[in-house]
Amino acid sequence: MKIITIALLLISSYSYSDKYSWTGAKLRDTCRGKGAADLACLGYYVGIIDAINEEDKGVCLTEGETTVGFSENISLWLENNGSKVEERGVDTVIKALKAYYPCD
Repeated sequence: MKIITIALLLISSYSYSDKYSWTGAKLRDTCRGKGAADLACLGYYVGIIDAINEEDKGVCLTEGETTVGFSENISLWLENNGSKVEERGVDTVIKALKAYYPCD
């Protein structure tokens, strides 16, 4: 809970541009596993993961997976799918989750 609170505080301290939203490209360039920026990314990802647990988005999360594991998989997908990262960050993250955690 403390990590999520810290991440949310860090997110709120970032200067947003482009109509206050993150694109997949911004996530790819920011979320590199280093320092405060990565905590902000982790909070962003956790928020999306929490939201999709409420709705059917074609994502079936692996039980026992850690938030760090989710974050690593999302970041890897962002690095490997450069042509798809110009969309809104939330749409890009859902695509990454569908690729790693599809429903059978």
